Amino acid sequence: MNWKNLEDYPLKDLQKMWLDYFDKPYCSNSKAFFVSRIGYRLQELKYGGLKPETKNMLVKMFNSKEYRNPIFIKDERLPSVGTILVKIHNGVEHRVRIKGAAQIEQMDRSYMGKIIRLTCLAPDIVESILAGLQPRDLTLKDLICNTIPVDWNEQRKMFGFRQE
Repeated sequence: MNWKNLEDYPLKDLQKMWLDYFDKPYCSNSKAFFVSRIGYRLQELKYGGLKPETKNMLVKMFNSKEYRNPIFIKDERLPSVGTILVKIHNGVEHRVRIKGAAQIEQMDRSYMGKIIRLTCLAPDIVESILAGLQPRDLTLKDLICNTIPVDWNEQRKMFGFRQE
């Protein structure tokens, strides 16, 4: 199976493929979701995925207050629950509602969608970034503002990493 041509498959075929490669039911009906996740899984099976120590590091980072976004730390200076913050950027209105316990709900989910796409980065790219060994000029904006190719070698080329 070639991950480079997954875009050519109809959604129903991708949904059937999902069942062959994953133990849990799919949670989306987006073709882009299936292409990115199945493409990652196929390459993971061929080349290997994240190293166990990298997975452990990511779990520790997730559970550590040191790495959490400071907006999620309880702070009396934060707006009260229910407050809606509005910002206009490039003529587009973005609204954010304070949900409670200093958690924020973004009404515009496009940013979250861009961040979630980062889960499809090649394992060696993730490991390089975590180790601080990414290309000097690579920024988060580069990662979230570009369409991330399914193929890991294309990702390496796009973001300036050594190709394998």
